[in-house]
Amino acid sequence: MSDFISKSRLKWEIEKWYEKEYYSSFNSAVYNALLKIIDKFPSAEPEKCGDKGEISDGYHTFNQLYHQRAILFATIVNQNKDKSWKSYKHSDGKYCFDNNGEWFIVGIDTPEGSYTYHYSKEYWDYFECKELDCGKEWDGHTEDDVIRLLSLASVEPERKPGHWEWDQRTGEYVCSECGCNPIYERTTPDCSEIDKYKFCRWCGAKMMDEQTLKYADTDTAFGGLQSAT
Repeated sequence: MSDFISKSRLKWEIEKWYEKEYYSSFNSAVYNALLKIIDKFPSAEPEKCGDKGEISDGYHTFNQLYHQRAILFATIVNQNKDKSWKSYKHSDGKYCFDNNGEWFIVGIDTPEGSYTYHYSKEYWDYFECKELDCGKEWDGHTEDDVIRLLSLASVEPERKPGHWEWDQRTGEYVCSECGCNPIYERTTPDCSEIDKYKFCRWCGAKMMDEQTLKYADTDTAFGGLQSAT
């Protein structure tokens, strides 16, 4: 907070300036106008704020912004569990901030490098990723590298392989992995259209042409289903 000046200190500085000047109507008007302007803005007086997290910019407190950041990062981590990790200890084996488990570090490995945050233990369960005995080695990233998180959007999610199979009982194609129809409606595309459905909308399986051909003339083990001929 060293870059800020408190309201009381600012008013004191203005008071000193006012006393040095002539008590003209002009200076009096300026003085009163400045005081009104100061009172309109949020205070930056940490010495008067018991909980520094309750200091506000006029819209949100530090505590509110900290919580929102935790929820947003947890969302990113939970959508990229295979790339994420968390630990109560740093890579040197020491507890984060030497607080014996009061804080933890959570990180995610992006195509452009890792990015990490520290959170208090109350947020531990928000991050559904693997737990490490010790955190990974810091690669030198700073707050300026938060943009690395955007590179995650360019990573294609890992998908299990699958293929479309013909279900004689229902007369429709179904996914070999979950048994669901390729489209939401209870209708099925004909044989000439099935190839345009490259992924199962329900389980995310990627339909492999090689597997489709492999099963073209054989019965499958999936619930007695039979492939189309």
